[in-house]
Amino acid sequence: MKYYIIVTMTESRLFIVDEACQRLGISKSLFYELIKAGNILIYKLGSKTLIPSYSIEDFVQMAYDNGVTGDETFNGHDS
Repeated sequence: MKYYIIVTMTESRLFIVDEACQRLGISKSLFYELIKAGNILIYKLGSKTLIPSYSIEDFVQMAYDNGVTGDETFNGHDS
């Protein structure tokens, strides 16, 4: 028997910088460092910076895969 899970989107798929920082629990300055390092993808729409939810999820997965515990600095690159 096959089961199908239907996922409904009830939350935003694009976040502004403040929302992304809040979700990640980081400061804006660290967030912009991660963007500069190429760890988080952003889109510019006029003067607005938008962050797709998958970019946040990918960063969290990358941090998890690299064993980041929050006790050390992580720049997204292998040491």
